[in-house]
Amino acid sequence: MNTINKINNTNKMNKKGMGIEQAFVSIIVVLTFGLIMIFGYKAIDSFLHSGEDVGYVQFKSEIESDVKRIFTEYGSVREKTYRLPAKYEQICLVNMNTVPGIDENGINENVALCQKNILACSVWEDAQLTSSDSASVAGAGLGGVEQNVFLTPDAPVIKVKSISIADLDENGDFVKESGYLCMKIRAGKFTLRLEGKGDHTQISKGSME
Repeated sequence: MNTINKINNTNKMNKKGMGIEQAFVSIIVVLTFGLIMIFGYKAIDSFLHSGEDVGYVQFKSEIESDVKRIFTEYGSVREKTYRLPAKYEQICLVNMNTVPGIDENGINENVALCQKNILACSVWEDAQLTSSDSASVAGAGLGGVEQNVFLTPDAPVIKVKSISIADLDENGDFVKESGYLCMKIRAGKFTLRLEGKGDHTQISKGSME
């Protein structure tokens, strides 16, 4: 009888030990899964951000290089489709060397630009300000600001060489000059028409827009 009781007690202890062991294993599994989820998400998020950074830097390099390359090639025309990370929704390019005019709706161009990109209109205003301080660069147009290309949402500074903005008709003929050009970025891309003017690059919407 004592032997049977000992066996039963041993079995109970074994089952209890197995239960504790299973519970411990379950806790370890849950913790491990949780850590994988957390660090895995961080790794994926970091990878995606790294991809966005590379895409942005590539775009910045391309647009700065393209504007500079065609700058002195008077009469040369190129259309270029640019690609950006999907998070960017709009691009605005501003001729900082011109005074805001009146748009087709009778609104001051800088006021109209403020409705599209508040940073762009603020920088354009700074480019036009005059100052009695001879040490100040305010009012120096493009030379007095650090940026003339603006993305939505905001991105690090992009500054291309001197540009003008043109409105063209369906045949690609010049209609009028504008102070800025804002375009929607669709599926991470947009197209610009670049024309060399000898002392600057004229920019307008590409034919695919």
